[in-house]
Amino acid sequence: MLVAVVLALAGCAAAGTTTAQGNLAPLPKDLAIFPPGPDIPKEVAAFSGLWIGAWNLVGPRTGARLTLNAALAVTKIERTPEGTYKAAVISSWGPSPPEWGLPTASWVPLEGTIEDGVLRVPSYGASPNIATYRLDGPTALMATYTSRGGTWTDHGRLRRSGQ
Repeated sequence: MLVAVVLALAGCAAAGTTTAQGNLAPLPKDLAIFPPGPDIPKEVAAFSGLWIGAWNLVGPRTGARLTLNAALAVTKIERTPEGTYKAAVISSWGPSPPEWGLPTASWVPLEGTIEDGVLRVPSYGASPNIATYRLDGPTALMATYTSRGGTWTDHGRLRRSGQ
């Protein structure tokens, strides 16, 4: 569940945040997105930018469903010496109901990889979970957050900011 990563990410955001088009998922005020260079294939470069939307979660204590506002900023994509692609991202989540016991809305910088049309972003800290993002046309990302053991999965959808 995304809940596990949110708990692992508590306190990672720096002071000075803003929200993504009122979606309540905070982002750094100094957020900068660097356009991919000419050495980055179009299908990889397509992940670059700011994506906003929501995760559809199941509560950790009650099993209640929750829509959690989210934003993903793919700020930089680079080709590695091995010929793969790494992505610097800012992962952000909005507020949740107090009964969920989650930390306040926040954001965290992470690093992922892009391979075979999928952006994979391991969760922060000791949590063994992973978020994957697949393009759904030019303006949407389909998101899946899965425990490494595959015991649970949450889904989300994000749209390119301004779309």
